[in-house]
Amino acid sequence: MNEKDIKKSIGTFNKIQINSVNNHIIIGLNGEIMYSYKTPIAAKIDNDVYINTLAYETSNTTMKHLSEYLGHNIKVTRKKIETGEYKTFKEREDSI
Repeated sequence: MNEKDIKKSIGTFNKIQINSVNNHIIIGLNGEIMYSYKTPIAAKIDNDVYINTLAYETSNTTMKHLSEYLGHNIKVTRKKIETGEYKTFKEREDSI
């Protein structure tokens, strides 16, 4: 799955939640996408979590925001990626 597919999956945008200058969440009818700057970091769609494997460990601040978003530390995130509980996608920056 890529970012375009994820954006389609979350449905119509309801609101944007700005957590800091460089961190925000776009919330749709079926899910949400967490961004750092213009790069999608993670998404929650229905009962699935998607992690951008090219971007989620790019900085300590991004990992901190991701941990807050998911509700656990980065070690748990890595484990859930390894076990397949979290799905992955690869995007360098917002292309839409």
